Amino acid sequence: SDSPSPHPFFVGDALYVMPRVAAPAASCQVVEPRTGKLLDQFSLGVIGSCTRLTVTPSQFFYRPGGGEGRTVYVDLATRTLAEYEGIVRPGCFDGVVPAYGRLYWMPLACDCWQVHGTFSMAPRAPVLERRTPPPAPAPWSAPRSEQAAAKGDWPMFRANAAGTATVAANVPRNARMLWERRVPGGTLTAPTSANGRVYVGGVDGTVTALSQANGELLWQVSTQAAVNFPPAYWNGRVVFGSCDGVLYCVDAMDGRILGKRELAPEKRFVNIMDRLVSAWPLGGGVVLDEKGVVFAAAGSTAADGTVVAALDAAIGRLRWRQTYSLDRKDPMLSFGVQANILLDGDTLFVNGGAPVGIVALDATTGASPRVAAKLEAGMEMFLEPDGNPICRGPELYGHVAARTTIFKRHQGRAYFPLADRRVALVDGRLFCARDAKTLDLIVDLMNQDPNTGGRLTTEPRDVMQVPLNDAILWAGKSADVCGLAVATDGVIALCGDRVEAISPEGELWWTVPLPAAPVRWGLALSNKACHVTLRDGRVLCLGSTSATGGKPGS
Repeated sequence: SDSPSPHPFFVGDALYVMPRVAAPAASCQVVEPRTGKLLDQFSLGVIGSCTRLTVTPSQFFYRPGGGEGRTVYVDLATRTLAEYEGIVRPGCFDGVVPAYGRLYWMPLACDCWQVHGTFSMAPRAPVLERRTPPPAPAPWSAPRSEQAAAKGDWPMFRANAAGTATVAANVPRNARMLWERRVPGGTLTAPTSANGRVYVGGVDGTVTALSQANGELLWQVSTQAAVNFPPAYWNGRVVFGSCDGVLYCVDAMDGRILGKRELAPEKRFVNIMDRLVSAWPLGGGVVLDEKGVVFAAAGSTAADGTVVAALDAAIGRLRWRQTYSLDRKDPMLSFGVQANILLDGDTLFVNGGAPVGIVALDATTGASPRVAAKLEAGMEMFLEPDGNPICRGPELYGHVAARTTIFKRHQGRAYFPLADRRVALVDGRLFCARDAKTLDLIVDLMNQDPNTGGRLTTEPRDVMQVPLNDAILWAGKSADVCGLAVATDGVIALCGDRVEAISPEGELWWTVPLPAAPVRWGLALSNKACHVTLRDGRVLCLGSTSATGGKPGS
């Protein structure tokens, strides 16, 4: 063969020779194995790439090039591409493993995968909406009180629907630990807080309400699968999504279920990283706009697609519902849910995972999808100063504190407004400047290969060694910041073993040590106190002595 390092395989009495890495015009040759006579050749019209090719009697599997993680299914009878599997690529050394009527992909540390681990896939059924809509469910019940969140509350993940981590509250002075409460059930989400209560979700599917005053456990409500992101508060209601595929609304006073809506198109549970969840989990949490419209997305990967919906939180009325799966023809787009969702004005952002990227939807209809950013991985989505979305952090279902892959992700522009300046969180270190352009220089430098100055392909430079100029007003003394709360008069930094309060001028106001490692972005600041969730299942309250009026919890 003229192809370097080709993939040879036998089917029947013929020898097939497939180019390993080739242009779209390259041909797969069919050869008589005894004589070498060319019997046939055909082109698949895609760029070939590395990875092991594997075969069954009816098809073979390999990876197309172009830097995206996909698997090509080639029908041997028609010698044409049968289908793309967009969420996973064959491993470099073992390829796709066909066995027992299923396909298996072995673990690979590559950023072109949506999630990492061992995959098992079986033939799929179409994901179609019902031709005749089911009867409209009864309106959701009203809560005992419809008190709105206070201006200085933290009612959603990272404070608001856009995830800016900014709140109209002051930093507590001379803070210390006021109480701690261990919540049973394993790993907790970040906290939210409103109207004197703190809310957390858990991997056991339970949502818990605590008293902000003393940590007293007020109520708990359970679902059938994990709750990955914290509940949101709106007008006396606590709204959250569970990985059982259901959106829940409960009374903030007593946890009574006011209503729920199943967004998963069917009841089918699968094993994702040792957790039994719906094939369409609400793993990205929920956001609400100022009118009380709640947005949620049920999905995991592009293989099964995603159902995105908007409902009125007051009565549970469905405003719109859109299904983006491999069966959708207009537009032909399928994606998953791999991060927290964000709402910016009339645009809803869903991280569909690699290779799709972050999808932007019209928040008024759920239609008009566009890919706003490609190759963005990680469970933490932010909006850059220009409104473009980025993702960073660990995988949503990876159960690890950091993302570990052989290709390093770029540093996005996660900037936060503080008084008349901006604070950037770059690789765990804080930088403060008066304008975004100054911070861009830091980000650009971190995205350069420290050896060549070109595109980052190896280990990034040490962020603590970044040179600083006079335009940088101050920089953090460590690189272990994993969450922020930006107040009106300063910033609270959640670090690996402590919480710090910093003035706009960079002065360290106070430090409170943590008894265990915190949950990433496990921070909620209100007018009265700062609440932190720890990985060992504890919730802490930090504040001044006058912030609460009760005895510490236990």
